[in-house]
Amino acid sequence: MALETSLITWVKYRFGLLNKVEEHDHRVIECSLINSLTESRKCLLSHMKLSQDFDKKLLEKLKDERIEEPTAFEKFYHDYLSNRPVNYSFSAAMVLAIVFIGYNYRTSSPSQNNQQAGVVIENTEYLDRPSKATLFDEDEENFLLGEIQKDPANVFLLQRLENYYDLNGKKDLADQIRHRVEKLSKK
Repeated sequence: MALETSLITWVKYRFGLLNKVEEHDHRVIECSLINSLTESRKCLLSHMKLSQDFDKKLLEKLKDERIEEPTAFEKFYHDYLSNRPVNYSFSAAMVLAIVFIGYNYRTSSPSQNNQQAGVVIENTEYLDRPSKATLFDEDEENFLLGEIQKDPANVFLLQRLENYYDLNGKKDLADQIRHRVEKLSKK
């Protein structure tokens, strides 16, 4: 019945209004189509030979089948990631957060923005401390110089390091290394 009315509705929409004779003809054609489909199904089923206990065997096999439990990721994906209301909620929350941050950024004064623009280091005492190179005791420095003097390649390496610091603008370190190289040459 539902198929019949939907077909008639489709034909009426497609081809305009039908008169009573055409509606009757369409119903006859539709009924004959349905009858021919049922006859072809019956014919196909009659050619299929099933055993008498087919239903019992099928039920037993279905009882033996186990449905796999979804993994935790599949449950999470189904419950949260592919769930449209949850996705819409997350999207709405992100939009609200962006709007809130943008509004706060716009309402704050420009002088506050400049003060917050970078990282401010309040404790800078460590910048004024001398480097480790000048913190050697005299005994430690003599021991270091003795170890460096054992191999001439070490003295050459110190001279190259001095040139490197001199070229890169670190004159203090270059002077310290030059002072140690002069001490080595005096020994």
